[in-house]
Amino acid sequence: ITRNGDDVSSVCERFFKVTEKWLPILDKMEFFVRLGLLQASPNAPFSTLVMSMCLYAHQLSPVQGRTSGVESLYYTTKCFYSLLQSNGRISLDLLQAGMLIASYEHCQALHDASTLSIGMCVRMGYSLGLHRTIQPGTGSEGIHRKDLEERRRVWWALFILER
Repeated sequence: ITRNGDDVSSVCERFFKVTEKWLPILDKMEFFVRLGLLQASPNAPFSTLVMSMCLYAHQLSPVQGRTSGVESLYYTTKCFYSLLQSNGRISLDLLQAGMLIASYEHCQALHDASTLSIGMCVRMGYSLGLHRTIQPGTGSEGIHRKDLEERRRVWWALFILER
């Protein structure tokens, strides 16, 4: 990421500036709080989410010709994502990372990879019970309102991306 003259915060800002309008699956304020704490308390799923945001944001770069290392970043991100997924410890962070990877693959005309990635995301969404959050009162007991809204947005975004 830093090889291209960017830092993680600026790449994430670029991501939120453009992507939040059409794919609002992340809470921006909560994200930057967690990003600030990442050095002190490493978190593999969140780190993978940050990597997937950086991968996706490379497409949004205003400077042309900044493709050096993007393929390497794609394979590294996909490898970490697959490793965490294979451990069976799915989380909302991992699901969101998968959605961004699938969107990146779709934008790069990697349609087979994108189809497989979004299919795995839908499975994770079902495993996390996101499909139950859209019905009032079902599956939402004990979940903070802000978290519930994020889970609902992720589920609807999955629904749209899968189509």
